Amino acid sequence: MPLADGRLPPSARLRRLVADLVQLRPILEDERRELLLDLSGEPLQLVRYTPPEPDPERPVLFDGEIELQRGVTARVVVRRAAQPIPLSPARAARRGGLVVMSGRAAHETTLAGLEARPGARHLYGDVRCEAIERLQREALDPPPVRRCPLRSDRATAAGGPRPAPSGSTETASSPPRGEPDESPANRVR
Repeated sequence: MPLADGRLPPSARLRRLVADLVQLRPILEDERRELLLDLSGEPLQLVRYTPPEPDPERPVLFDGEIELQRGVTARVVVRRAAQPIPLSPARAARRGGLVVMSGRAAHETTLAGLEARPGARHLYGDVRCEAIERLQREALDPPPVRRCPLRSDRATAAGGPRPAPSGSTETASSPPRGEPDESPANRVR
């Protein structure tokens, strides 16, 4: 997350900023893991994300799986906070909204364009869609290397005639199967 003036904010604000970073949320919410912040002149401090206090009457508004398209589903949990969640000017540190996750990554938080709607500042939760992880891996992983063995029925490097495969009815001058015959008798005028 870029800092406006290129300097670190005061220690308390920096701790709050790190605790609210969406991309760190899976680590900060995991009780088995610890994130320690080491600031000059201060003791090490454990950083944790503390979710908003849930609404005692309706803590969960939706918890289910939805189909986004054929074969692609997402698990969606929408919770309601007891108090409105303050808006952050930086989406990377937004406490409210739905955190979009896949695999071990938290990608962003969103209210899907509903930020100005009444009650939207009470909403938080997550959307887990493993298809995002698969799509990223397909896009980032290099394609497999395919090796094509040299075949004797291809034209020679010098451009000479191809030998006919043994047991074939093709002649040395006929085109391989699937390729158009460009002989003068077969050209369309």
